[in-house]
Amino acid sequence: ITRLQLEVPPAWYQRLWVRLLAGLGLLLLLAGAVQWRLRAARGRELQLQARVMESTIELRQANARLAQLVGEAGLTGLNNRRRGFERLAELYNWRQRMPGNDCVVLMDLDHFKQVNDGYGHLGGDAVLRAVGQLLRRELRAVDIAARYGGEEMLLVFMDADLAQGQRTIERLAIALRQMPVLFDGQQIAVDASFGLARTDPAQSIEQWIARADAALYRAKQTGRGRLCVDPH
Repeated sequence: ITRLQLEVPPAWYQRLWVRLLAGLGLLLLLAGAVQWRLRAARGRELQLQARVMESTIELRQANARLAQLVGEAGLTGLNNRRRGFERLAELYNWRQRMPGNDCVVLMDLDHFKQVNDGYGHLGGDAVLRAVGQLLRRELRAVDIAARYGGEEMLLVFMDADLAQGQRTIERLAIALRQMPVLFDGQQIAVDASFGLARTDPAQSIEQWIARADAALYRAKQTGRGRLCVDPH
């Protein structure tokens, strides 16, 4: 009996090189899928960050609008200009019925532009926040402290004559110079000029402020870091 040995070659898909290519293709497919998922996840993360940023901006804007509604200058925590004038109008109406002594003060932070130039606007904001905290701490609840504009503050000392007003300003000036304003690892020096005027029920609110402003102008013209009193 003759025995024949037959050798059947494997099908093409059973060949080693085909299997290797198939494995490689599967690995590439898996790697592509992983990369796609990573890119998709990164895209979702960026979208989430953008939404968080938008929500943060909207929240800050809403807080600023709320501060305006309640009469607060958000950065300093003081009254805003509108609320400051409202309280001055209340004082004016009160003094028409009940005469008394009050002092109107305009306070201007010296060389504030140099602070913004040297430390940036964030450094200037740090100074304004610190000044607002100091004024809220040092003044009485009945007094008025408002952000008049920029680095200028409007103060009103209730039931205070000129001598009492001068003593209050001297105390504020010392506290300002001793106040540490730390920003970005540096200490920012703070000083201010003051114009002081006594209220007069025979005059308007605008005249009160104009006299305080003229006194402030003299303080700034004569060297800054000082107080000038309206001679009225």
